[in-house]
Amino acid sequence: MKINFIRHLKYLSYSLYLDREFLLTSPFSFLYNLKFTFLKYFILAKHLLIDFKFGKSCVTLDKTIFYNSVYGLVDYQASIVHHYNLIKLSKLEKPEVIIDIGSNVGFFIFLTKKLFPDATIFGIEPLPNIFAALSSNVGNLDGVILSNVAVGDEIQSAKMIFDSVDTYQSRISQDGKVSIQVTTLDELLKDRNLSKVDLLKIDVEGFEEKVLRGAHGILSISKYLILEIITSDDQVIFSKVVSKLHNPPHYSFQIRGIHNFDRHKYYVSGADYLFENVLYKIR
Repeated sequence: MKINFIRHLKYLSYSLYLDREFLLTSPFSFLYNLKFTFLKYFILAKHLLIDFKFGKSCVTLDKTIFYNSVYGLVDYQASIVHHYNLIKLSKLEKPEVIIDIGSNVGFFIFLTKKLFPDATIFGIEPLPNIFAALSSNVGNLDGVILSNVAVGDEIQSAKMIFDSVDTYQSRISQDGKVSIQVTTLDELLKDRNLSKVDLLKIDVEGFEEKVLRGAHGILSISKYLILEIITSDDQVIFSKVVSKLHNPPHYSFQIRGIHNFDRHKYYVSGADYLFENVLYKIR
């Protein structure tokens, strides 16, 4: 596998930026942070010389973790920094139910399980080989329930592109070679008899609008939502996605926070948005 050295250097620059934020905001111990940072740079250096192999390349922190790309723990550190800060903004206390749509190898589940060990967390990941890594990473954690399926606005079969170098770039596409099954979030969780969802996180690489169209029931009982929207892709129209979050009297989500991927004062090509359902309190 050939390494894109320019992209690797960009990730190194991003990684250095993350270190400062990580040390300032990490909820973990100093020794854990030190070990994490050392291993992160060790992996970055290693894969300049040794091929990354998804499903085989791993690192030991609390346990053996299969990471998701040639960049190793950088994406996990980004989740710790950015998702943790958005969760802090929400002021969630002892959440009982968390749903993670687009779990990948489980970095968000690792984080939320450390923060809220008593929470039940539903992880959803459609690609079979990524799901295998996800299951190995978090499948044995108490209160974690995993589903190997995609969620959208109808029940159907579909194709996905699998990016073995950076699995976060995997996505549903007619050009894909991996067959998957799609259901709706409401259908997937209908037998769980959920009365509330404290936090719903969606990271689905352009499939957001369809996920939201198939989740009216879950959205009506959700308090907070973390939603990734990539607006540099002209196929994803911000207003169309956000319009699916306003459906009174059942739910209406208001922006409470944003993490801009570009680290730029004005330009936004993509971001994680924290929304609060302002109608949730009425119940």
